[in-house]
Amino acid sequence: MNLFGYNINFGKVQDVSVNMPKTADIRRNITVPTQLYRGATDIAAYKLAVTAAESLLSPQRRQLYTIYKNIELDAHLTAAVNQRKNLTLCKDFDVLLNGEESEDLEKIIKQKWFRDFIDYALDAIFYGHSLIQFDSVVNDAFKAVELVPREYVKPEFHIVTNTYADLTGTDYLTPPYNNWCIVFKSSSFSYLEENGIRCME
Repeated sequence: MNLFGYNINFGKVQDVSVNMPKTADIRRNITVPTQLYRGATDIAAYKLAVTAAESLLSPQRRQLYTIYKNIELDAHLTAAVNQRKNLTLCKDFDVLLNGEESEDLEKIIKQKWFRDFIDYALDAIFYGHSLIQFDSVVNDAFKAVELVPREYVKPEFHIVTNTYADLTGTDYLTPPYNNWCIVFKSSSFSYLEENGIRCME
């Protein structure tokens, strides 16, 4: 089975170990973490944040994500978002190999890393994008999957920046990052559904 550029024989090899090279850890490029500001927000601040995020030359989403973080404190909104995501997360996934269900492959995805992956991917519907980084493969499972903080990701230019204000950064579509990172955009789900793949029921 070809997985992120590696040919891994799941289900037949007991001691599968594929280590992610340190150079592929795109989160290490984020050198200036910033404090999340929680303050009063009004419609004018929201409009400014949307304008900054939609800039063609220098999109900046940090202000918009700060507003999102404040809104996430609302219990009703959180419940609505979680209910939508749980409709997918609570489903059993079947893996078909040559048209037949494969129990060996299903065991691989019935693990924490896969649930975390789906969780982060579904968040792209609400945030617009999710850049997910996979850790090393050990014994048929990823050690972890992590979300690259969205304020450092500029999906228009497919880069991760050192600070949220930078306009240049590391291209996650180039090696070695493209073997360990997957980006989901809200439009990804429309594409999948148009091609007959149901993302949610």
